[in-house]
Amino acid sequence: SHRQQQQQKPPQKPCCCRTRAQKILEAGYHQALLGCDQEPPHNWQATKATVKERVAYLFNTQYMSDVTFLVGQAPNEKSVPAHRFVLSISSAVFDALLNGPLADTSGQTIRLPDVDPTAFLALLRFIYSDQVCLDPDCVMATLYAAKKYAVPALERECVDYLKRHLSVDNAFLLLGQARMFDEPQLASLCLELIDRNTAEAVQSETFADVDVETLCCVLERDGLAIKECDLFMAARRWAESRLAKAGVSCTPENLRRELGRALGLIRFPLMSPEEFAHCVVQSRVLLDQEAVSVFMYYYTNPKPCTGFNDQPRCSYAGKEHVISRFCAVEQRWGYSGTSDRVRFSVNRRILVVGFGLYGSIHGPADYSVKVEIIHTDSGRLLGSNDTAFQCDGSNSTFRVCFKEPVEVLENVNYMACATLKGPDSYYGTKGARKITHDSPSHGKVTFQFCYAAGNNNGCRLWLACMRIQIFGASAETSSLLVEPAAQLSQLLAQLSATAGVQLSDYFRCEDEDGDLVTVRDNNDLHQLIEYNQVVRFHCSQQGCVSVQQQAPPQPTQTPLPAQWISGAPSSLSPPTPPFSTQLLGSCEAATGAPGGNVALSPKQFAYGQLSSGKPVAIKCIDLEMDEAFHSRIQIELEILANCSSPYIIAYLGAFFVENTIHVCTDWMDGGSLDKYGRLPEQI
Repeated sequence: SHRQQQQQKPPQKPCCCRTRAQKILEAGYHQALLGCDQEPPHNWQATKATVKERVAYLFNTQYMSDVTFLVGQAPNEKSVPAHRFVLSISSAVFDALLNGPLADTSGQTIRLPDVDPTAFLALLRFIYSDQVCLDPDCVMATLYAAKKYAVPALERECVDYLKRHLSVDNAFLLLGQARMFDEPQLASLCLELIDRNTAEAVQSETFADVDVETLCCVLERDGLAIKECDLFMAARRWAESRLAKAGVSCTPENLRRELGRALGLIRFPLMSPEEFAHCVVQSRVLLDQEAVSVFMYYYTNPKPCTGFNDQPRCSYAGKEHVISRFCAVEQRWGYSGTSDRVRFSVNRRILVVGFGLYGSIHGPADYSVKVEIIHTDSGRLLGSNDTAFQCDGSNSTFRVCFKEPVEVLENVNYMACATLKGPDSYYGTKGARKITHDSPSHGKVTFQFCYAAGNNNGCRLWLACMRIQIFGASAETSSLLVEPAAQLSQLLAQLSATAGVQLSDYFRCEDEDGDLVTVRDNNDLHQLIEYNQVVRFHCSQQGCVSVQQQAPPQPTQTPLPAQWISGAPSSLSPPTPPFSTQLLGSCEAATGAPGGNVALSPKQFAYGQLSSGKPVAIKCIDLEMDEAFHSRIQIELEILANCSSPYIIAYLGAFFVENTIHVCTDWMDGGSLDKYGRLPEQI
């Protein structure tokens, strides 16, 4: 009998056989297990403590098998034994195949020509024992088998294996397979890796093997980290490789036909004119009309439609986001060689592609511009571009990009600079100090802007709350939050109540730079809020800070009379030298002034009259300069205040308004000295 035949055979060690098979399988030699027909030893069931072990022992054995699969195609076709019951309880597809109404009951052999034998054996091993044996050569075929026979647990194992072994070299290969097998998560990972390493990925051997739809899927991406010229050359190499495999000559017409839709996804307007002429035009892949339209895009304004996307690719970010801090646009911003600057920081790592700059108020015009991003603490230049741009006369902004996106780290201060040469332009006003941008795909990014000292061409901020820290015997830890639209009268009342001092007309505080600032009206207050987030108020000396600052010397002449006729409110109180923060009106040179006017940057001369009718000259000096310039101004004031001579103009007083000193002297109605020619003596 069969039992007697088994008893006559020498005992075997099934665990050794199983161990050997497992080692062979994991080493990649799966074919050694195919067709295994050894009889199990007597009483093998006693050596298996669990059902799982007993079922696993039946894997790839003829013992009790009731179905055989012929897997693959000749001459590599392999016979694999299996058990209907195990397969049916593990897969709905096997259940329908073996037991359903359409099942073939005429024989016990089922052909599977579309499945790789090694992958099918890995599938059965997982079904029988839950063991996963994968290697790079069979993982995609195993994923296909797991999907075909509805074994989702093995699908996940295959996808996880691919994620762990995803690299720049196989990213395009796995992307094509993920698209074919409908694995969106794996495809997304492949695309993100290609975004970050585009230049290296297109040089890999697998790039030439992708299908055209996968190529188009990549070319549509906004986050590719590669120059557009290099991307075109990679697509051209892809087309040449496919033509060579097909035995077709690489003529411009055949290249264009092979690229198909992919050619229209190259963003030719992003190339420089030199790159376009050298790389694209000489290849003759584009039609003459298409090439002309791209050249027109480079050199004409407004920009014509080229049929190609002109939105810059933002590497690492997927989508480009535009941040605007201005709430309104006004006219006439001049450029004198100084930079428009603003300090900023962000709460997470980003890449800055470029700036949006306003154009001319006089219609279409050209500008030359240098854009920079500087690390504030070290002064290190992180990115720049010395270029030009054209505007169409509208009040919209025009893109000026860096040569490469500039990486900005979280919670680090940077300086954004733009130096323009061109006609007067529009400019943004009411610039917010803090902006939070919410992206559905990348979350929230918070930008904080602050005043940049130095040659900033007057860039300012707006809509910022300011906190006043109050120091004094009775209010050492108090503070007040001041809203952007706060009124001075209300703030004085709040300060008086909180600090325990009487403030009726003004208050003094120490700004973020440590300078003493006197606030006498709403305009002063709003400027203080605009430039500062936190100021210090000392109530020990009737609302004045205890920090001592050296003031210009007191004048020896009589102060200015109480009222101005030109450009000042009738309620103007007598100014007290050396400084007053009472608004005097515009310091622009009066157009009706006798003898004309003289403008010397950063100084400006204006003409005014006293209430008595006496004309006076007003020198307006901007203090947004360096310390050396401040010293020269102080020396000048000392000389004027101490000189008393009939041959020297009389000094009448000086006033401090909006970071500008107004020096008032006698009016000399003889005009400018230059009309008298060269002076006969050395000065």
